Amino acid sequence: MRGPRRDAPPGFRGRGPREDPAHRRAQEIVKNTGLPYEAARQVATGKADLNELLKRMAFRDEVQTLITRHGLNRALATQVVLGQADLEQVLSRRRIEEHLTANRERAVLEEHQASGKELTLGLHGHRSVRVRIKAVERYEVVVHDIEANAEQRIHKLQIKYAYAPDDHKKVRKAMDYDKARRDQQIDPIARPQDRYACSDRRLGVALDRKLHVTAVTLEGECFTGEIAWVSRYEFAIRTRSGGEVVVFRHALVELREPG
Repeated sequence: MRGPRRDAPPGFRGRGPREDPAHRRAQEIVKNTGLPYEAARQVATGKADLNELLKRMAFRDEVQTLITRHGLNRALATQVVLGQADLEQVLSRRRIEEHLTANRERAVLEEHQASGKELTLGLHGHRSVRVRIKAVERYEVVVHDIEANAEQRIHKLQIKYAYAPDDHKKVRKAMDYDKARRDQQIDPIARPQDRYACSDRRLGVALDRKLHVTAVTLEGECFTGEIAWVSRYEFAIRTRSGGEVVVFRHALVELREPG
């Protein structure tokens, strides 16, 4: 009895190719579809359906492509291919989470204390002061008032917004007023549970989608533009005129979105 052919696949113990139609058919399937030989032989012998095997192979390839291209874990990639999860939503959620994590502790007062640069603060009572930040304490900030040439302490809840003095014209040009609040002087809201609820998720979605939003303060100042960054206690808006203004979340009374 002759042994297996030298060019036969591993485990093949049948007769030569002229005497084994299943082997020839399996080789044709491998050549035409890229299926592994053992799977192709199952098709050739009628033990498996070719279309079903091709679907499975395509499915595995799609899953692996998502894993490689986007860094998804296999379970999530599988959900996307099955249509149980939306890829863009998955990627958007991940971008938002990464941004919030990276900017969580960002704070404009501490940044300007460290840099020594001037900062304009919008305060309750429709006042604004140009200052240098000397110290940032738990509840108050110690500043040097540039125009008054004097040091003063300001409670953090008094600060509604802030921007770099170089952006003064751009910010003032972009600032509008809510008519119902423009002439009112409103005290800061001391209790967090009484303040306007604006979640990280909502701000993050607006940032990721580059939506033009309007932030309205307790005393009616309105700033419209794209959100530039979001942190625990504040967020920045890049106005249409090109300036950047930081809005303190404790001073927010409304966030308006398109439509």
